[in-house]
Amino acid sequence: MQTPKILVFDLETCGVSFKANSGFLLCAGIKELGKPVQLLVRDNIQPDPLNDKKLCKEVASLLSSADMWVTHNGKWFDVKYLNSRLLKWGLPPLPSIPHFDTCETGFKKLAIKNSLKEMGKYLGCKTSKYEVSMDEWVRAYAGDKKAMSEIVKHCKQDVELTEQVYLRLRPFGHNPPNLSLIYGDDRNCPHCGAKDSLKKNGYKLAIVGKAQRYQCRKCGGYARDAYKQTEVKRRP
Repeated sequence: MQTPKILVFDLETCGVSFKANSGFLLCAGIKELGKPVQLLVRDNIQPDPLNDKKLCKEVASLLSSADMWVTHNGKWFDVKYLNSRLLKWGLPPLPSIPHFDTCETGFKKLAIKNSLKEMGKYLGCKTSKYEVSMDEWVRAYAGDKKAMSEIVKHCKQDVELTEQVYLRLRPFGHNPPNLSLIYGDDRNCPHCGAKDSLKKNGYKLAIVGKAQRYQCRKCGGYARDAYKQTEVKRRP
């Protein structure tokens, strides 16, 4: 059975109000789950900072090969930004791929501050945010190589931290991708993909039906069978 390709990624950009029509891509970090981070960096900020076509095309090619994406705030920002830059250059958009957003899960399912930095601290992750001064960001926008190396380090640690947060948040995912479908085996946990890890744990009830509920022995997440309609007896 082939293991799904789960890609954790983050983009670093330059622009006004985080809008793609007034900015450009600086670099990207892409990490297949459990593997080292792959860093893609602009090599042509000078003489034309706005020409990020090559980098956009490379990033899109890698992301399009995934079975699932993991980001922090990527649904709201990274995917939209990259698609906007691809549109600018007449390139095809990203495909629709199952997407787990740790920022969205923190906001909708948990009562904790949902910034990547604070979530990492709260969960005791071994990687922390790498802070970069505004001066270094501005120098990187201008093509300063030393400053760009700082941005790249910041991007790398964001990707590593996002992966660590994701591994903790999988059981709480907000409308998460079903990994058992991606694996092609309904015996796998839909949250973490562990095989033969589901144990029966009561029933999930609806208005006129119920479904067998399961809990994963590995990650603790819940799953269920399809609802089965139950006989409803009316009072005489």
